[in-house]
Amino acid sequence: PQSFAATEAAIVQNTYPDPDAFPKMIWSTNYNRLAAGTMFTLFFAGKDFAPNCIINGVNIQDYLQDHFVNACAHLARRIHEAGDLENEVVMGWESMNEPNRGMTGYVDLTVIPKDSPL
Repeated sequence: PQSFAATEAAIVQNTYPDPDAFPKMIWSTNYNRLAAGTMFTLFFAGKDFAPNCIINGVNIQDYLQDHFVNACAHLARRIHEAGDLENEVVMGWESMNEPNRGMTGYVDLTVIPKDSPL
């Protein structure tokens, strides 16, 4: 995160050099920038794009997906363990809000696709 402003890998308000001139953005502005694009790519296609990216003996895709699923399971378990929520309250949650394909499907990684403007 300390290099996001210099590299524009993500536009982040708390590291923007001139907060008063922070650009107008919508929720998906950073999707096609390097930081989010890389993480989505690793999450959904790490075995293909980064086969040698291994953490604790596990490929990055499996590592990220396992931790994500475990976090969702932890939330469900805590709701169950609370005892007074599971059958008394209507609760909704989704596993991932607005996922993105990252760089999967790019024909040429050196070219920003026309449907992914920065």
